[in-house]
Amino acid sequence: MTETKPPRGRRLSDKEFDASVRHTRLTPTSIEVAHLVLVEGVSQVEASKTHGLTEPRTSKIVNTVWSAFLEKVQAKDLDLPQVALVRADYDVLVANLRRRFGDEMKIRPPEQDRQYSGPIVERTDFYAAQDTGRSGLVIHRLSQLDVSPKIGSIASITYSDGQAKVKVRGERTPQASVER
Repeated sequence: MTETKPPRGRRLSDKEFDASVRHTRLTPTSIEVAHLVLVEGVSQVEASKTHGLTEPRTSKIVNTVWSAFLEKVQAKDLDLPQVALVRADYDVLVANLRRRFGDEMKIRPPEQDRQYSGPIVERTDFYAAQDTGRSGLVIHRLSQLDVSPKIGSIASITYSDGQAKVKVRGERTPQASVER
């Protein structure tokens, strides 16, 4: 998710807020904090004090929900070529992965506070797919990564505090075929 700050004073309706948080992996406390700020109009400073969070953490939570609102909720009502392009890019990637790995392969988005390791097996303009072994394939949004790994690189991608850090540990070498 790209991170965008809400305009000062802009509030969401309960319906918009509920639709937005469905697209996040925020904890119940974080959702409460975001609701205070984005729906009830409480300042971020006051919401931070109420829940014992730092102001930067509260800002990050609010920006996460606002970004989800822009990308998932508001974008559905707009006919933006860029949004359509990103969605189509994702759909094409999933179709290619299904053809390559089969329909049974689990394909999922990354989760917050998790690390994923394995080779990057496919890339598009907006996404990278990583084979994480038995747990399946994880599709990473390139705009969330601090470094864009290339196909074949073996990477560890760690999600923490809304950031994704990439450590490339090498390259996957093509396996030589064994003739008998």
